[in-house]
Amino acid sequence: YLVPGLVDMHVHFRDPGFEYKETIATGSRAAAHGGFTDVATMPNTDPVTDTGAEIRYQIDTARRAGLVHVRPMGSLTRGERGEAEQDDRDAEGGRAPGGRGLGDGGEEECVHGAEAIPGGGVCQAA
Repeated sequence: YLVPGLVDMHVHFRDPGFEYKETIATGSRAAAHGGFTDVATMPNTDPVTDTGAEIRYQIDTARRAGLVHVRPMGSLTRGERGEAEQDDRDAEGGRAPGGRGLGDGGEEECVHGAEAIPGGGVCQAA
């Protein structure tokens, strides 16, 4: 049978910084095993994914693993602290080539315009 691959828009690969929990390679392997071809990684890494360098790291590491397409989410706020939005210089993470959006971690509500949606972080499509 031929079926389309699945997309998971909220994964926590935790690489870099928390590789003892999961790496991009192990998370990609699990995703591929479950039928997922694309995943969006949350920015709660160390360092927080809030610059283009961290986005590039995740994309390059995922390409070396060669299993699924990793679509990093950049942090909407500096250091994912929820205090001040990134300015155009700092928000390059979500807008960098390969960055797929901006969000903060996944524990608060997801906000689109004036509407709050439970279950996500503060997020904004890039």
